[in-house]
Amino acid sequence: MPYIRSLAVFTGVAMLMGTVPALQWPDTAVLAQSVWRRFASPDKKFSVLFPGAPIEVKQPIQEDGWQSTLYMYMVERKQESVLYMTAYIDYPFQFPSEAVPEGLASGREGMLAERGATLISEQAIELNGYPGTEFKYRLPDRSTGRARLYLVNQRLYMLVVETSKEQWLTKSIEGFLSSFQFSL
Repeated sequence: MPYIRSLAVFTGVAMLMGTVPALQWPDTAVLAQSVWRRFASPDKKFSVLFPGAPIEVKQPIQEDGWQSTLYMYMVERKQESVLYMTAYIDYPFQFPSEAVPEGLASGREGMLAERGATLISEQAIELNGYPGTEFKYRLPDRSTGRARLYLVNQRLYMLVVETSKEQWLTKSIEGFLSSFQFSL
């Protein structure tokens, strides 16, 4: 199935870019004094809180006669040993509903294999009625990561946080992951 292979390609390419951490959704008063700012994608189809201005990386993707672009937005906080990333790819086809769970699992496996990571836990999630998966993993250097993948029509979204200091960043990681919003 080409759509399953392309999910693995997407997550593998995205994870080649490095680690990504997450943040916590602060209240409005804290946000005004914080480094956390809401970032909206150039096409205004999603937004997420980042601890600073993200850099954008574009990666062309070509597979099985179709092509697209992988868009990645990342903020690395070296002083906290954490990287936050949101990425997406638009497919030229919509995933059949029966293929979504297998596609998300394939994407997860592709990402873990590319990173040499070991799965710690996973759960099915959804956002605004769209299916997703959230999983936690351990990297070979003993740092940990959390990722969420969502399929929204023809777009696959990925949020990733990787850090060696998870115990100190738990609220920031959850806040980052929970701050993600999309529009159709």
